[in-house]
Amino acid sequence: LATNFADVPAENSVVAMTVVALSGCCLLVLAAIAYLSYLLAAKRCFKRRKQYRAFLCHHKAAAGAIARLLKLVLCDAKPVNIFLDSDDLLDLRSLFDIVTEEVELVVALATQELLLRPWCLGEITTA
Repeated sequence: LATNFADVPAENSVVAMTVVALSGCCLLVLAAIAYLSYLLAAKRCFKRRKQYRAFLCHHKAAAGAIARLLKLVLCDAKPVNIFLDSDDLLDLRSLFDIVTEEVELVVALATQELLLRPWCLGEITTA
C-alpha cells in the first residue's frame, strides 16, 4: 500500500515533518545529556586525590600537644595521612600552598589564642 507524497494531503505531511523534527531534537537533547553525564562521571573517577586527608590547624603554645596526640590517635585508628605542620612542614613558605592544594579538610583546634595568630588565620583563610 505505497502512497506518493502527491497523494498525501498537505496537512498530514506538515504534521509528519514536525514529528520527525521533534523526534530528532529529542534525540539530540538525550545525546547531549548522556555525554555530559559521561564527562561528569569521568571527572569524578580521574580526580587526583590530595596528599593529606586532614590538616590540624592549632596554636602551638595552647594546643600543640593536643594536636600531636590527636594526630597519633587518628592515624592509629585508621591509616590516613594527616598534616601537622610541626611534623610535616619542610619549608614555611609552602605552608599555604599545601593547605590550599594538598589537604582535603581542615580541623581547627579552637583555643582562645587560635584567632590571634596571623599564621593560623592564614591557614584557615586559604583552606
